[in-house]
Amino acid sequence: MGLMLACLAGPAQSWQDAPLLSLAGFLLLPTACLPLLVRPRVTWTVLVLGSLAMALLLWLGVDAPAVDKRTFVFYFLVSVCAGLVLRRARANLATRLDRQVETLWQRAVSDPLTGLLNRHGWINLATTAMNDAVVTGKQPAVLFIDVDHFKRTNDAHGHLAGDDLLRELGQLIEARIGPGEFAARLGGEEFACLLPDSSVAQAERFARRIANEYRHRAEAFGSTLSIGISTHKPGDLLNDLLARADAALYEAKHRGRDQIVVAAN
Repeated sequence: MGLMLACLAGPAQSWQDAPLLSLAGFLLLPTACLPLLVRPRVTWTVLVLGSLAMALLLWLGVDAPAVDKRTFVFYFLVSVCAGLVLRRARANLATRLDRQVETLWQRAVSDPLTGLLNRHGWINLATTAMNDAVVTGKQPAVLFIDVDHFKRTNDAHGHLAGDDLLRELGQLIEARIGPGEFAARLGGEEFACLLPDSSVAQAERFARRIANEYRHRAEAFGSTLSIGISTHKPGDLLNDLLARADAALYEAKHRGRDQIVVAAN
């Protein structure tokens, strides 16, 4: 910008009725405004057309040598091009910032080991999904899943093997979860799933499929799952379903593990 003004200073002094400060402000208008106009194309069009109209009026109304007018037009075009470059750079920066914000959000709500939601992310998303389901007359269900004798597996095979089992279970659940359904690793070896539209029978089938596939994959470690299921009743919050599913899970453990228990409503 400074170089542009310096180049214009000489010829502009001889122009009549066109002070250097006014010309400089006009020339810098596209460059100054374009960074603020990353997306609104209509505003950008108005700015360019208005600037071109003003340039034409100056060309016709100012008594200046032809060479100075050509200089003015050249630097006006340079100013517009500089503004376009700044506009594009700002758009690219905005895109990168959006991606970084999305990445940070994903890290904040995701479990790094399994790739599922963490407790915080699951509570937020599952609460919204459950409320929407209830409003539309659907039947939400919650599954509380726990890996049986996980400490014994860690002690016998090492923590890396335990991590592999958790990762395997996370991948299995993620592969089975449907659109609009949410699964999370709540912590340790505990997992939860929200099925926003599921009868008791459907929730049991889903739980049985998860348990059977996990048992097959973890056969070398003798690892199994205990699962508690609860369904929504009038006035329930998500934590109410989770608490009843947790109680059903405790009953499954009490019955000898590798069990699926449905909480009584």
